[in-house]
Parts: sequence; structure tokens; C-alpha cells
Amino acid sequence: MNKNQRGFITLGLLANYRLFLYGGIIAVILAAAGYVYYSFYNLEKEKQKIEKDNAVLKTSVETLTKTNEVNTKTIEQLTKDKKQSDEIIRDLRAQRIRNTEEMNKLRYSITTRVKVDPSLDGPISPILRDTILQLQNKREGVSK
Repeated sequence: MNKNQRGFITLGLLANYRLFLYGGIIAVILAAAGYVYYSFYNLEKEKQKIEKDNAVLKTSVETLTKTNEVNTKTIEQLTKDKKQSDEIIRDLRAQRIRNTEEMNKLRYSITTRVKVDPSLDGPISPILRDTILQLQNKREGVSK
């Protein structure tokens, strides 16, 4: 091998070395570009998926909000109905107490009259007739 050939071989390796270097740089650039494209493509797909999920969630929130409004109105109506039923129960208890007192007064009146005048006690007691008439008059709103 002479000196000229040696330089030629060295020049050839040097030329191949630059070719490999440039090829490597181009490969790295292409790989980086591919990675950026792939990442951007995946980000776009992810964005579309998130937007779709967001639309579903918005619909769910709207449905739940409407359901909540209906439930709130129902609870308010039930609370109102309970208050009314409590008032009715209170009124009925008071009426029952008044009725019981009235019956006790009538029993006392009948018992007292029969004890005072035993002739009032019979198959059709005049006191019973008077009591029935009093009850009918009270029911009709007429008082004696």
C-alpha cells in the first residue's frame, strides 16, 4: 500500500463517516418529527374524547339538576301536606275532647234527672227523647 492509496482509503472512511453522521442526524430529526406528530395526533384524539365525555357529563348534570328540582318541589309539598295533616289531627283531637265533654254532660244530665224523678226512667224515657232532640238541634244548628 502506498501513500496515495492510504490517503484514498482514509478519505473514503472520512467520507463514509460524514455520510453516517448526516444519516444519523437525519434519522434523529425524522424520529423527533415522528414523535411530535404522534404526540400531537394522540393529544387531538384525547381532546376529542374529553370533549365527548364533557358533553355527556353536561347532559348528566342537567338531568340531575332537573331531578333535584322535582325532588325539592316534592319535599316542599310533602312538608306542606304534613303541616296541614298535623293541623287537622290537632283540630280532630280538640273536637274529640269537646265531644267527650258534651257526652259526659249529657250522661250527667240524664243520670241526675232519673235520680231526681224515677218516673222519667221507662221504656221510652222522656229524658232520652229530649236528649235526642237536643242532639238533632245541635247538629242542625238550632239551639233551644
